[in-house]
Amino acid sequence: MRRVVLGSVVTALACVALWLAWQRSAPSSPRGAAAGAAAGGVAEADTGDAAGRSDAPAAAEAGGARTAVEPVDDGALVYELLVIDPDRQPVVDAEVRAMERPQLVVRSDRHGRCRLPVHPGAEHYLLRVSSGARHVQRQLLPPRAGVERISLPWSGPLRGHVVDVRSGAPLAGIDVTLQHDACQQCEPERTTSDADGRFELSSVPRGVETTFVFRGEHYALQWDRRQFRGDGAPLDCTFPLRAGHVVRGRVVDLETHQPVVGATVSSLREVLTRSATDGSFAVRLLPDVGGTTHAEIRGEGYCRHLWRWQRSEVGDCVMVRALQVRGVVRATSGEPIAGAAIDPSRQTRGGRDVVPENCQVGPDDWDLRTRTDERGEFVLDGVVPGDDYRLRATHGDFEEQRERVQALVARDAPVAEIRLQRRPAGRGTAVLRGVMRLNGEICEGRVGFEVGGRKDEAWSDTRRGFRIEHLPAGRVELTALPDRFRRVSGRLAERISLQLTVELGEGQERELDLDVFLDMTTVAGHVRHPDGTPAVRTHLFAGRPDFYFDASTGEDGSYSIELPQLLRKVVVRCSGRAQPGQQEVLSGATDVDFVVPLDGELRFRTVGPDGPVLGVQILLREIGGPARETVRGRQPPDELGYCTARLPRGDYEAMLCADGYAPLRRTLTIGEHTELDAELAVGHTVTLRLASDAPPPPRALDVELVEEGFAGFERPTMRFFGSNRVVQLRQDARDVRHVTDGRHTLKLRNDGFAIAPDTIEVAGADVVVELRWKKVEESTKPEGR
Repeated sequence: MRRVVLGSVVTALACVALWLAWQRSAPSSPRGAAAGAAAGGVAEADTGDAAGRSDAPAAAEAGGARTAVEPVDDGALVYELLVIDPDRQPVVDAEVRAMERPQLVVRSDRHGRCRLPVHPGAEHYLLRVSSGARHVQRQLLPPRAGVERISLPWSGPLRGHVVDVRSGAPLAGIDVTLQHDACQQCEPERTTSDADGRFELSSVPRGVETTFVFRGEHYALQWDRRQFRGDGAPLDCTFPLRAGHVVRGRVVDLETHQPVVGATVSSLREVLTRSATDGSFAVRLLPDVGGTTHAEIRGEGYCRHLWRWQRSEVGDCVMVRALQVRGVVRATSGEPIAGAAIDPSRQTRGGRDVVPENCQVGPDDWDLRTRTDERGEFVLDGVVPGDDYRLRATHGDFEEQRERVQALVARDAPVAEIRLQRRPAGRGTAVLRGVMRLNGEICEGRVGFEVGGRKDEAWSDTRRGFRIEHLPAGRVELTALPDRFRRVSGRLAERISLQLTVELGEGQERELDLDVFLDMTTVAGHVRHPDGTPAVRTHLFAGRPDFYFDASTGEDGSYSIELPQLLRKVVVRCSGRAQPGQQEVLSGATDVDFVVPLDGELRFRTVGPDGPVLGVQILLREIGGPARETVRGRQPPDELGYCTARLPRGDYEAMLCADGYAPLRRTLTIGEHTELDAELAVGHTVTLRLASDAPPPPRALDVELVEEGFAGFERPTMRFFGSNRVVQLRQDARDVRHVTDGRHTLKLRNDGFAIAPDTIEVAGADVVVELRWKKVEESTKPEGR
C-alpha cells in the first residue's frame, strides 16, 4: 500500500515539474495565463499580434513553417497546434489533451494556437480536441517542425424519425447508436426511439460521414451512413429500417457432426447470438437486394466461416477445425531475429471442397500478419488444413528476402524456417531526411531514389517530411515530384520534377530541403446558365489526356485553375452538358467560358402494395447518353411524402430501385418543377437450377439474368440495384427475386461453357427454369470471348 501511495505522489510531482518547466520555456501574457488557469489546465500563451488581424490563423501557420520542435527541460517535445473550424477561422478556447496523459490540458488562444508537450520516442500521439459538444480525435506522428493544423468540424442536434421502409409506420423502442467513426477512445452516443419513432441526438457532426446503428427486437441490425451539411443548426431526418428475416440453423463439427456449443454468429462485425447446447441458433439478418443473407460463425479451435444463405432454414453449418503454421526467422549465421515482420500469401485453397459453396472458410492474408518474438518464432493461427502459404520476412537490419518460403498447413507440417542475410558492415547505415517544397511552401509528394542498385521511392508529407533509412554509402540519385502533379508521367514528369544527386557517407544522416520551383500560370473564366445567371459549384478540368488539374466555380460562377507555365496549350473541359463541351486554349487565357443547362426541381414519391416506400434510388440516363447514378431518396420526405432533388433540366430515362421491389423504368422530362409518382411492385421469383439429367459442371456456373428494358442501365455497380442479377449455380437451385414481367435474357459469364435456354418469359407468376450446360470448343466460341 505504501508503494502505491508513494508511486502516485512521485507521478504527481513529475507532472507538476513538467508543467512548471514548460511554463518557463513558453512566453505568456497575463490574459493567456488567466484563461489557462480558469480552465484548470496549462496556461496558454497569447502569441498573436496586438491588433488581432482577421488573417491571424494563416499568418500564424505560415510563421510557424520554419519553427523547430522545442524540447522542454525534462526532454519532452512540444507540438505547435492551430485549431480552426471548417471556414478556416480560429477556434478560441478549444481544449486539447493527449490521450496518453489526460491530466495535461491546454487551451487555444484567440488565434486558435496552443502548445502541447508530449513525451519523445513514441511512434504516434493521439490527441483529443474539443469545444463544447464538438470534438475530434487526431493521431499525429512525432513532431519535427511547423504547425499542426487541426480542423474541428461543426456539430449540432439531430431530430430523427425511425420508420418501417415498406409501410412508413413509426418504430418504437429502436436502439440508436451514433458511432464516432474518427475516434479511437470515445464512447458512442446512444438513445432509444419513443412511441412515435422519434429520437434526438445532441451532437451530430456536419460535413463528415457519420454512421448510425439501429437495433430492434423485430428488426435486423443495420447501419446507415449519412453526411449532413451546414453548421450547428438543428436537423430533421428520417431513417427507414428493414425488418430482415430470421435464419435458423445448427453449428456442427465437420468430422464428428457433433454440435459446437457457444459458437458466435456475427453480422456487421457485431456478435448477434451464440449456438445452444445442441448447436442450434436463430438470428435475424438483413438480406441484400438479391435475397442473400450473410453471417460469420466462429468457434473456439475452429476456423472463421463466412456463410451466404438464400433461405431461412439453413440446416447444418459445418465447421473446420483450425491448425497453426509455426515458423522461425534466423540470420544466415543462425541467431534468431526478433521483431521481423511476417507477410503470408495464400497460394492454394486446399480443403475448401469439404465445405459447401456458400461458405468461405479461413482468415484473410492481412489478418495473419504478425512479428517474431525474442526467440525469432511466430505463429499463424486459424489457418485451414490443406492450404499452401508463401511466407516473407522483413527486418530493417537485414537484406530483403529473395524468395518466399513455402509452408503447407497440416498437422505434421515441419516448422517453416526463414533465413535473412544481415546487411554488410559499414553499408546500409546512412539516412536521408527532409521536406519537400513547391515554390517555397511545404507540400506532399513522392521522393524517388536510386543507390547501390536499389531503386525505390518514399513519401513526403507536410508534417514529418520524408525519412529514408538503411541506405548504403555512395551516390544517391533523387527525384522529387510534388503530389499536385501526381497524374503526370513520361517526359513531362521529368521537366516538372526536381532531380538531385547527393553523396552519402557511412552512418551519415543528412537533411535536405527538396525545393521544386516552377513558374505557374492560370486559366480562368466563367460558367453561366443560358439566362446569364452564374453556375455555382460546377467542376472543370484543364490539362492534357495524361495530365490535368481541376477546380470548381464560386458563387459568382468564376473559376481559376493554376498550371505550370511550360504547358503552353491545354484543353479545358466542363462537367455536365456544357456548351462547348471543351476548349483548347493557350495557358494564361482568362476568358474560357462555358454555358450549362439550368437545374430543375424533381419531387418524387413512391408507393408499394403496403404503402409508402422509402430508401428509393433513382438512376437517370440522359436520352442518348450514359447511365449515371444521381438521386437517392434517403432525405426526409415532406408532409405529402415527396422527396426533392436538384438536377439538370432535360429528357431522361429513369430506373427506380428499392430493396424488396422489382425495378421500374420511367421516362420523364425535368423542367423547373417536376413531380414523379411511381408505384413499385414486389415482382416475381425466378428459380434457376440444373436439369435432373445434367451432370454437375466442373466448376460453378455464373448465370446472369438481364431484364428486358434495362439494357441501357447495365454496368457493374448496378448489380446490387436490380438491373444485373448474377448467381452461382452448381448443384443446388438459386433464386433471383423481384423480377419484372417480360422476356429476359440469361447469360453465362464462364468462358468455355454455354447454357440453354438463354431466354425466359415471366408473365404474372414465379418461374422455375431448368438449365443444361455444355462445353464450347475453341473454334466455336463467340468472337471476343
